[in-house]
Amino acid sequence: MGWIYAFRDSRYDVGIKLGWEKSKYGNKYITIAHSYSPAEIIYEAAWEIETEVKDRSQSNAIEEKASQNLTNLNFPNNGREWFNIDTKSCIEIVSDNLKLKSVKINKLSNNNHDDFRYPKHLDSPRMSKHKQVLWVYEENITKRIKLQRIDEWKTPRETRKRYSRNGFKPIAAFTYQSGVNINSNIKIHRLWETTLTNYKTPIDNSTYGWLPENVSGEEVIHYLAKNHFEQLSPPFNNKPFGVRTSYNIAE
Repeated sequence: MGWIYAFRDSRYDVGIKLGWEKSKYGNKYITIAHSYSPAEIIYEAAWEIETEVKDRSQSNAIEEKASQNLTNLNFPNNGREWFNIDTKSCIEIVSDNLKLKSVKINKLSNNNHDDFRYPKHLDSPRMSKHKQVLWVYEENITKRIKLQRIDEWKTPRETRKRYSRNGFKPIAAFTYQSGVNINSNIKIHRLWETTLTNYKTPIDNSTYGWLPENVSGEEVIHYLAKNHFEQLSPPFNNKPFGVRTSYNIAE
């Protein structure tokens, strides 16, 4: 059992993200998707799959069946399975492909998970385990800037941003040169907070580190560079010592 979901970036009428979710109520991934866009991600529809799905090959087959006759929407660094179609037409085609009626899913409220921030809280024991890096991301098309800290190297550099319609990429990063140090990690976190405050962005997680429109990447990088941290630049080939390699590799 599971769900095929349909998400839409609220800024655009065209562009639907389809995917597979194996959860009881079909509302897990929407709580993650919001961090991939500076605007709300709307949960447009879902289709409940009642047959047993044992492995990824079976869920892949269901996804492929659901997306038959749909054309991909491709931008640099955007997510896979974004399709160049409006909501109404997508629901009609997917419903016909699956021979199922779409349903509406109740979203979980007040969940501010950000795939690009880890650990979430400053008082987490993991804040002292790995080196924090403050990343500056730029969204394609809009040039919107996202600012976030994380202790691993893979997620920021992934070439496909799963729930992003437009795609975004890192354009700079900042960390410290010494070994892993809790005080330096806290300074990275504080720099993130003060930068958000400087650009009048709430630090309560509601914005996921997305800065206001008309704030340029060059301006933000210049602001951060004044704080005497080591600046990293594309293509980010060399992982700094002490930064975790990946979220899915034990270290």
